[in-house]
Amino acid sequence: MLHAVRRYADLNPDAAMVLVYAGRVGNNAAGRCMGFAIDLAHNPRKCNFVDDVKRNLDELTTNIDGNAYLRSAVEQLGVDCLFLEVPQ
Repeated sequence: MLHAVRRYADLNPDAAMVLVYAGRVGNNAAGRCMGFAIDLAHNPRKCNFVDDVKRNLDELTTNIDGNAYLRSAVEQLGVDCLFLEVPQ
């Protein structure tokens, strides 16, 4: 939720926003990524996963951009976490 609000603010810098949350803001699932982010998911159940190269490359590009956005949030906001990038 917090990243969605941050991204909305990036895209709409003149907009006013109010974040209403029932608990402590940033606590639990609303305030953090729940595990890991990957650049290209493997989906062996998808019958054309290997054959659909263009869509796989589009997904890869989108996910790499998303991971870079996540990394920038960690760095800019000083989030204390274990952000580990594994070289491919």
